[in-house]
Amino acid sequence: MTTLISTAARITILLGALLLGACQGPVQVVDQLPSFVEREQLRSTVWLGLTKNRRDISSMASAIIISRNVLLTNAHVWAAKEPDTPWWEAELPAERTVFLSQPKLVVTNRSGAKGNQGRLLKPLTPRKFRLLASGMEGMTRPANPPDSENGPRNLWSRDWVLIETERPNWRPEDAAIFYPKSLDPTWTPRPRTDVLIAGYSSLFLGDDSETTEEEAKTSMLNLALFLMSGPYVLRGDVRMIEDQPGVTYQAGWPRPGGHSGGGVYVLNADTQRPELIGVFHSHVPVRVALSLFGMRLGSTRRWYLCYAPAGRFVEALRKHGLLRPSTMSGGFPRRTDKEAGVGAAPAL
Repeated sequence: MTTLISTAARITILLGALLLGACQGPVQVVDQLPSFVEREQLRSTVWLGLTKNRRDISSMASAIIISRNVLLTNAHVWAAKEPDTPWWEAELPAERTVFLSQPKLVVTNRSGAKGNQGRLLKPLTPRKFRLLASGMEGMTRPANPPDSENGPRNLWSRDWVLIETERPNWRPEDAAIFYPKSLDPTWTPRPRTDVLIAGYSSLFLGDDSETTEEEAKTSMLNLALFLMSGPYVLRGDVRMIEDQPGVTYQAGWPRPGGHSGGGVYVLNADTQRPELIGVFHSHVPVRVALSLFGMRLGSTRRWYLCYAPAGRFVEALRKHGLLRPSTMSGGFPRRTDKEAGVGAAPAL
């Protein structure tokens, strides 16, 4: 038997579903690493600890290993800014000390009167970096304040820096492999292309705001375990936000603070591995129209994860000799379709 539903009834059903979804509360945040991708394949994305006094960590971010001694991250991460100063108005220092996580963290157990206790050995190492290149070079800062807290839209793709150190704590083979097409400044992934954004958002660490002084050692151990288990993955598909590439984000999830500077990867079926196409910079709201059968029902706000495409910093990579054959080929061996699993994206 065929049941006919009027347009008014359909609208009622749709609005009811929207209200039901709104009443269900926030979605639990989970790592979205696909089962067919090994976390080791995303090891080019690393954790950064930012410091103002070279001693205490004031904030966390992410970065991408580009070569044996060069990292890629965001300009807003590197900027030496005061709390009320927008990043695009702040100075980009020539040098800065940041903390890196050790490639291998060592936790030893020892027996004591209070039972087994953990002791963390050198989990973080300070390193001095210098600014090598920036997307803000030669850019005139806007005179008028922008609508978005992320800055004027024309600066989004400029939110990147290359920084180098004389004392890297990673291996040259940890460097990211670029997806070859991404190095063309005119290229963008096809809409709905599946991408992975790797990073160290505090969403996956939990809220430490209630930590007491007595719990400091435990918190340090939690940080060590957090770093050892990363990087963490946010997964979505590509949508264009006007002329800027963005990635869909789960409704109800908080802003992924700490993911800034993390790598954006596509799953290349030809090489059976994730390959770099850009650097994540911000969590952006977009007003989207709601309609049903051509009838406008209003609008809603959706959040997207926006990134600076590799094509925007390819000239800086070439200028500093960072584009070698090893950055576009090699790396992980080809795996069989069975090993890759269902869901690996085709070559774009």
